[in-house]
Amino acid sequence: MSKPNEVFHGGQPVDAGEVRSHPSGMRKEAKVFNVGTAPATTVYRGELRIPVHPLAGSVCAMGISYKLEPGERSRQFLLPVSECGLSVVQGRGKIRICDVNHDIEVGDLAFVPVQGTFMIENNGDEPLVLLGLIAPPDSDILRVAGLWMD
Repeated sequence: MSKPNEVFHGGQPVDAGEVRSHPSGMRKEAKVFNVGTAPATTVYRGELRIPVHPLAGSVCAMGISYKLEPGERSRQFLLPVSECGLSVVQGRGKIRICDVNHDIEVGDLAFVPVQGTFMIENNGDEPLVLLGLIAPPDSDILRVAGLWMD
């Protein structure tokens, strides 16, 4: 595994005006983030981490890691202005996207369209871990996670 060259900014709430004026999106260098350095929130149930967002250097996407223990089910996510791709990197389960259920396992990529909803359930016997990108960054998810203030 490669060594990250920058850790998460610290998980402190960020004022929306500061994000809009922050020059981080103008940086040209690539970054590698260690997902484990991003603080976890359990407000959606499971363990949601957001290592990539506007203050971390991205102006057009938000990177997430989501982990559910066996038998755990997420709250419903709503993406009013964003779309999302979620890749299963460990475990198996179910994802409900826009009222349609899908079985998911390692190697699957789930896509949630703009104005879509999704909910994830771990029906396996090991943790279910998904990595994903939400574009553009969703201020509602950041707000609920405690990383965005108006």
